[in-house]
Amino acid sequence: MRLSANMITQVPEQISHLTSLDVMQLASNQLKKLPVEMGVLSDLRELDVSNNPLEVPPPEVVASGCEKTIEYLFRFLEGKRTNALNLNAMGLRSVPPEVFELSGLTSLALCENKLERLPEDMRLLTKLE
Repeated sequence: MRLSANMITQVPEQISHLTSLDVMQLASNQLKKLPVEMGVLSDLRELDVSNNPLEVPPPEVVASGCEKTIEYLFRFLEGKRTNALNLNAMGLRSVPPEVFELSGLTSLALCENKLERLPEDMRLLTKLE
C-alpha cells in the first residue's frame, strides 16, 4: 500500500483487516498517531512513516524499524485487552503519554529502556499492583 505525499491525518483501525499487507508507505502525510490495531499486521516488512508529525509510537521506537514499531503497537493492543502492559526493551527515553490513557492498568513493565525519570502522571495509574 503506497499512500505517501498526501494529506492523510489518520489510519483507520480497520487497517488490521489487511492481514497480508507487507508494505505500507505513509511518508509525508499529517499522521500524529498510528492505531494500536496495526500491531496485528505481522506480515508487514516495510513501514515508512517518515516526514509525519508522529507522536505515537514515539520517535525512538519508529527509528528502530518496522518490526519494533509493530511490536510496540501490538503490546499496546494486548495491554488494552489484559490491563498488563509490557514495554520492556523498547528503547524508550520517556514513559509514553499514551500509557496514562490505560487507566485500568494493573501491571506495567518498563525494564531495559533508557528512562531517566518517571513522570508525575504515574500517579494516574492507581490500579497498578
